[in-house]
Amino acid sequence: MSEFLTDAWFDDIADRAASTSVPEGVTFTVEQVVEGDPAIRWQLHLGPDGVELDRHPSTEPDIRITTDRETATEIRAGNVSAQRAFLGGQLRIGGDIQALMANGEALAALAPALGLI
Repeated sequence: MSEFLTDAWFDDIADRAASTSVPEGVTFTVEQVVEGDPAIRWQLHLGPDGVELDRHPSTEPDIRITTDRETATEIRAGNVSAQRAFLGGQLRIGGDIQALMANGEALAALAPALGLI
């Protein structure tokens, strides 16, 4: 896998997403925002046609996950869990929390397949 948050990394994720299936009935958009100058923002659209990465989203996601770059890097490296970052205030979640709960299992299953953890 390429260096985190580089163009090559996003290309790798897009390739993996294109070949990843989604459990039946799951339609969900999750956005991640990595704050900084500039901020990096992308969305994963999950639906009947699979998973699509959108690096320049223009739609409102069901759920938005926001961190700073250091926290995102530490989570990606496995040095800190997303849960610990959330409890410590370094990771924020916004949007439809019920949708997150309903689709949490699908998201958790997709993360390793997409190389997100």
